[in-house]
Amino acid sequence: MRRDACRRCAGGAAPAIARRLKGHGCQLAAEPEAFIIEDTEGSLREDEFDRARARGAALD
Repeated sequence: MRRDACRRCAGGAAPAIARRLKGHGCQLAAEPEAFIIEDTEGSLREDEFDRARARGAALD
């Protein structure tokens, strides 16, 4: 199976991290978002860097 074939598998930790942050009184700047990575120990997939940068810039 290709890594990006199941988008809902990606970002599986984001909702749980958001819940924990909210539980500690933090306010999220934006809803959690999934990004596709190369491997469990790897970096973002090459085409995801631009999307991640745009997401970060939109938070300003």
